[in-house]
Amino acid sequence: MVPPLPDETWSNILGFLQKSGPDSCRDFAHRDLVLATHVCRFWREIALADPSLWVYISVSSSHHNHVESFLARSKTASLAIQVQFNGRTPYRHRPGQFSTALAAVTRHRNQIRSLSLIIQPTNDDTELEALFSWIGPNGGGFTTPPFLEALVLSSQHVSRRFPHRILLAPLPSTLKILDISDFTFPLDKVPPDQLEELYLRCPLRADGNPTARIFEILRRSPGLRIAHLNLSKMGHGDVLASEVVIPLPQLQRLVLEFSSSYSSMTRDFVEMLDIPADTCCDFTIRADYYTPSMILQPPIPQKLALTLRATEIVLSLSGQYLVISFDTFHSINSIKRGQTKIYFTTLLSIPHQKFKGYVIAILVRVLEVMPWSHPSSLIIDISPFSGDGPSSEKWLRVLQRLPTLENIEVRLTSEEGEVSQSLAASPLLDALTAAQPHEPCCPALRRLVFLDMEVGDFRDVQRAARACVQSREELGLQSIDVCFRR
Repeated sequence: MVPPLPDETWSNILGFLQKSGPDSCRDFAHRDLVLATHVCRFWREIALADPSLWVYISVSSSHHNHVESFLARSKTASLAIQVQFNGRTPYRHRPGQFSTALAAVTRHRNQIRSLSLIIQPTNDDTELEALFSWIGPNGGGFTTPPFLEALVLSSQHVSRRFPHRILLAPLPSTLKILDISDFTFPLDKVPPDQLEELYLRCPLRADGNPTARIFEILRRSPGLRIAHLNLSKMGHGDVLASEVVIPLPQLQRLVLEFSSSYSSMTRDFVEMLDIPADTCCDFTIRADYYTPSMILQPPIPQKLALTLRATEIVLSLSGQYLVISFDTFHSINSIKRGQTKIYFTTLLSIPHQKFKGYVIAILVRVLEVMPWSHPSSLIIDISPFSGDGPSSEKWLRVLQRLPTLENIEVRLTSEEGEVSQSLAASPLLDALTAAQPHEPCCPALRRLVFLDMEVGDFRDVQRAARACVQSREELGLQSIDVCFRR
């Protein structure tokens, strides 16, 4: 008979269930049933007899007493195991229990379908000993589960090179999802057959040409739906080494990461991927420094760019990165629009006093090289940037390239801004009224929203907005609904 779970374990279960997210694998079909078992003996007995409730098992040095009970209750069901080595808890007080839990996982190796192995820097020698004894080169026998379908390996163990026993043998042909965040991971061990999701989140090593190895993996995975590739170590010669175009007809999302400004080699790499024009993809380009080549040479396949139209452009600051994102759809099919998103993320290295105006100038450069954009909505947040706001001439250069624009939302200054919000808003309103009858500025514009406008600036901006609306109506343009939203 399986012993009942202690209250401490139930508390951990309830806390575990509260964690969720787009990348979480903790989706429980019987969540209400599990919660009910905490207060009702009848439902508890039902839950104990249902193997599907016990297949998601998280193991760490501070959370392992439940492992054997969970494994026993899961019976012969497929398992999803997450093992963490983080050195954050006083593991040295109970080393035997953690090793016992890991040994129990090893005994159920054939049932494991999803395995997440997270190794973070630790100074806990006892925990390191448990790690090496479990999957070290001379460990206790845990190797890759033979029917594994998903493998997540996140290793930040930089104190010494760790030869994972799990990598000594080829990964099984059943593998569909591979998620690697470990610079020591050997690409030669990746099974290049029939992968559906591939995440290579950091520069990886391979014998010879790493990029050629990635091309081989992609070529032998025509059913790939998601590819997240860090190619920061790629050189131009690496791309030229592959001469065969790679068909990826099922690709839904492509994420490319670069540690420096992307150039012609980026386009060469992407052009080697035969992506159908109606494919929904996400392009995320990351760079540590801004250079004009990032904007002038976007790495979008030409045939894909020709079919895109943007519904929304968003400019904002995320951490230290300027983010210009495009929410687009494929114009070749107006009935069934794809949800393609294109992200450009750069770390700007520009004079502090020129931030706001320079950011708008970058947006102009983006629009110049993307004739397919023509969005209906533009959302701009330049409040985190310092310096004077964009001039009316710079705003006009942006707006003249957006003839289909119907909605504008702007956040111009922060509460601690050097420029008052009324002064920051004036150039934008001037640009909207500077249109000539033969070259109307944003003729389809219907709505202008100022975000987080201070009460003291509200009336001044409202008066200027009324004058803007009147001037546009005199030019024969439709009226604009000017809104102020906190």
